[in-house]
Amino acid sequence: MDDQEFLEVFRQSANLLREQTVQQLLEDNAAYEEICRQEEMTEQQYLQLVLTEEQRTVIDAMLLEKERSCLLYADTAYLAGIKNVLQLRRALQL
Repeated sequence: MDDQEFLEVFRQSANLLREQTVQQLLEDNAAYEEICRQEEMTEQQYLQLVLTEEQRTVIDAMLLEKERSCLLYADTAYLAGIKNVLQLRRALQL
């Protein structure tokens, strides 16, 4: 297995572990559940708006880009956390 293959397997494994851990943490997070309910209500209100096709396309594109940037930030924060733990481990010589 070359370095690229290893990195891909590692990335996939880290994503799986992250998703499992995040899901467990979010299931017990009342604030997150409330945000999800609010998001659903807001989406229903959005869908009921009378918008032109162009307006809806622009808004949908903006929401998609916002979601993509939030996901990228979350992924980066997760990787930064892993990197920080490894640095701390090294610094403490564990």
